[in-house]
Amino acid sequence: MTRNGLAFVGRGGARSVRLSSIGQWALVGALAGITGQTTLGAQGPAPEQQLIVGRNSNMLGGEQILRLNPFEVRGDVLGRADNEPSCAISTRDPNHIICGANTYRMVDVPGVSATSETRDAWQGVYQSVTGGETWESTLHPGFFLDPQPHVLKLFDFRAAADPTLRSGPAGLAFYSGIAFKRDKSVNSLYVSTFADLNNRENDTMPFKFVRTVIVDLKLAPRFIDKPWIHVEAAPAGQTCRMIVPTDADGTTPLWASTWWGRLVANWLANRWPGWTPRRFVVQEVPASIIHVVYSIFQDLEESKADLMYSRSTNCGATFSLPRKLSAVAEPANGAAIAKAAVNGSQRVFAAWRRVQVLPAAPAPDALFAVVSNNNGGAWSVPKVIFEICPFEQGTTENRFRTTAFPTMTADATGRAYLAWSDRGRLQNGTCDPFGAGRIMISTSTDGLTWSSPYAAAPSSTGEHQIMPSLAFTAGKLFLAWVDFGQDVSGVFGQFVSEANLFAGNPPSPVNGPAKRHTADVRLAMAVPVAAPDFSAFRLRVIASEMRQRTM
Repeated sequence: MTRNGLAFVGRGGARSVRLSSIGQWALVGALAGITGQTTLGAQGPAPEQQLIVGRNSNMLGGEQILRLNPFEVRGDVLGRADNEPSCAISTRDPNHIICGANTYRMVDVPGVSATSETRDAWQGVYQSVTGGETWESTLHPGFFLDPQPHVLKLFDFRAAADPTLRSGPAGLAFYSGIAFKRDKSVNSLYVSTFADLNNRENDTMPFKFVRTVIVDLKLAPRFIDKPWIHVEAAPAGQTCRMIVPTDADGTTPLWASTWWGRLVANWLANRWPGWTPRRFVVQEVPASIIHVVYSIFQDLEESKADLMYSRSTNCGATFSLPRKLSAVAEPANGAAIAKAAVNGSQRVFAAWRRVQVLPAAPAPDALFAVVSNNNGGAWSVPKVIFEICPFEQGTTENRFRTTAFPTMTADATGRAYLAWSDRGRLQNGTCDPFGAGRIMISTSTDGLTWSSPYAAAPSSTGEHQIMPSLAFTAGKLFLAWVDFGQDVSGVFGQFVSEANLFAGNPPSPVNGPAKRHTADVRLAMAVPVAAPDFSAFRLRVIASEMRQRTM
């Protein structure tokens, strides 16, 4: 799962926490802050100041349309899977949320030629105007069946993946991803801009698509993977001119269909003959700076990769020539990037994972870090900060895939935080192949010297903790992860696999009657300090709605 399957979004001083879900393993935390009116101190919250959890919401609900001629997609008529989500909350209205995810809703659609080119994921766009209570969704522009012109269609891309969304000033939202041909002969990194005009009541999808810009384009065997973005406000006085379509279908704007709209339109048409309602809104808004990190694999075996960086200073209209951050061509992937929420700060943090690929790349699994002290203009020499023992597993008929990529955030004092899932080591110093995955935390103020890692949520039982996601918002640190501590199967093995529910010959349930594995999403909060104590703020299960089926 991209970025370990969880995504956080903060909305400043709002006072609620909500979790929504898409697909089987795609869980999105729309994180808003802390309930209660008093400030939480270092000793932990009072009993009445606990995180309050909203109900899970179906992000594929809302209007359901699947029509090929004319082409229109809303919702998920066929009930396909969606995964790898990421979200952003509007800076114009905290109830407006936009998310992206891999969507399989166009796979095996009746009436579409059943070729491999139509059996791939694309990107979805999910929007809520109710703070996550209700949702509408559609496809990201550029899908090959969509007749509207788009830059991704110029290359005949049929698949897209790895979404990341971040908010910018003035209601802007930026959506990064990769798009490619199914044979991977041509592939790209793109960033799309959306704008929340917030100018019409009852608009269930207020984020309007503005443009898509290709940041990088590669030919096989090179392949772009796992982009991650950070967005910040540009220095005061810098602006962008945004030309925003008011309606995606290109017809007369809905405002012109209202009684007052018709009145104004008639008056304008009489005063200036030939005038027609404009289908675009032009706004001058404060500029956004977008930092992008990603990997480029150099070979089909994914044993060599370059870790790359690019930046936009004009709201995603153009991007700088990509530059390499890694020093050696080795399997570098899963980059994370963050910047301190300090006015005037020029320090940008980045980290990534070196993946051991045997026998081509035998170097041990490790985390690398770099830092820029001039806002991405120049970067330090990469440094190995930890050799790790990652918890990960590949896809089989009995288990899901997860890779221990790092997650990163930074606070308002300039400190960076890093988290990942680790199995730990044996007494002889080697990695424990059967160790229980634990979420490990480390911090740094300079981006190169990191504190000794420690377990964020210590546990004496054998469950695994995977897919961490860090965020800093409302003056607090938040950590979410997928947790198997209350797995109803009661079976904790080397991997999370349905195969380990049975043992013996003939096989019999380990804990009869055999129940399938279940997982919870847990959330912890901490004061941002050198060694944040997440346990002091009462871990709470915030999602446990997987079916508990007897096998």
